[in-house]
Amino acid sequence: MTLARRTVVALVVAALLLGGTVYAVNPANPEDECIATSSFIANIIAGFPELAMTAEQVQALRDAGYGWGEIVIACSIAVNSGQTLDGVLVLATDGAGWGEIAKQLGVPTRAFGQYVREIIGRGGARVRARHGRKELDDAAAMDMARDRFGLEDDDVRAVAAMGLDAQDILCAVSLAAGAGEAARVRLALELRVKEQTWLRIAEAVGVGRDGILEKGVAVRNRVEFRNALKEEIKAQVRTHKEAHKEKGKPEDPGKGKGSGDGASGDGAGDPSGQGRPQGNGRGGGGGR
Repeated sequence: MTLARRTVVALVVAALLLGGTVYAVNPANPEDECIATSSFIANIIAGFPELAMTAEQVQALRDAGYGWGEIVIACSIAVNSGQTLDGVLVLATDGAGWGEIAKQLGVPTRAFGQYVREIIGRGGARVRARHGRKELDDAAAMDMARDRFGLEDDDVRAVAAMGLDAQDILCAVSLAAGAGEAARVRLALELRVKEQTWLRIAEAVGVGRDGILEKGVAVRNRVEFRNALKEEIKAQVRTHKEAHKEKGKPEDPGKGKGSGDGASGDGAGDPSGQGRPQGNGRGGGGGR
């Protein structure tokens, strides 16, 4: 049995003995979970090539109880400290917070993406913390969307204003990468706003789970793809805003009708709930 497998087994046993929760696929929405899983795995593999991780190794960490945000943090610490990933995880089983582990190994906060860094900076992100788990996963998704795909904060916030969260955004751009065609992101976003499941969206875009993991990893680093993706997202945001403006316009008084549906707001809230400190890091799959 390899050290990685021994570590995973130890984590599962420790979680059970300490009364922790071993997280698995969300049975409430497996269609969404399988695509989200593939998106995170593909981005983690692509973001930390130094660790030469396989999809099975990333999934094993997930099965052992680690959230996506925690896996991203552990990988960031390993890459920036020169420590092995197994070594970082062994320290984590002692109950220390990720910020404490980073400090112990001499890893500066700039080694993480800005959204993950914000959580660590205020003392969060402890091992298998029940509170704030989604917040940390969302932060990792935000950093991946920004750093791995070159998206700008304004674009990400504008997409969030369409009614999508950080993990939705990551799934949409990952499916476009899996399809090898930036234009597919518009269809993915449009269908998600209409509350379609990610599995059905993947089928519509023409990408299976293998496509996200294999083709997606290869294409996302291409400059032309990243630039085209940003333009497609800007175009989709403009289309969405124009549609809402048209819907909100009052009808022509000369036609004898009253007002229309009312204006729709297009706020640009931060989908991660975090502040926006500046700087690039290796969290969320690596800095630019």
